[in-house]
Amino acid sequence: EKLYAVYQSLLGAVKNYTPEEINMTKKNGRLHISLGQNLLFGNGEENVSWDGKTALREISDVLTKNRDLDISVVGHTNSNGIASRNWDLSVIRATAVVKVLSSYGVAPESITASGRGFYAPVASNVTASGKTENARTEIVLSPNLDELYRMIDKQ
Repeated sequence: EKLYAVYQSLLGAVKNYTPEEINMTKKNGRLHISLGQNLLFGNGEENVSWDGKTALREISDVLTKNRDLDISVVGHTNSNGIASRNWDLSVIRATAVVKVLSSYGVAPESITASGRGFYAPVASNVTASGKTENARTEIVLSPNLDELYRMIDKQ
């Protein structure tokens, strides 16, 4: 399977990062690469940090060799601050990550940026550790289904 091969390549690319910095999971036929806020951004920052760019370069090296993927970059925040600002921040951060990925050669037409604010938590926002887990940016890789759609249209 295509995504399994990409997963194996990414494991090698991100082996020097902790699970809090980069965590990968497979869900519903998609590969989710979760990057912690502390790796990508300073607190409240909108621009990707040097360390974040380094990590994204490692990921980009794999993605540029696998151009037949659909890539969704989704920003998430924790519950700190006001909802409207968190919504904006999640979108701005996702877009910042997309710009870095495309600057490293990932095809911009294959990437979509979006933000969920604090509306898709993976942990409780009551604890500090939960808030750390929730403040993340996910890169979601999906098989490109254009060929499948073309086959269906021909029938």
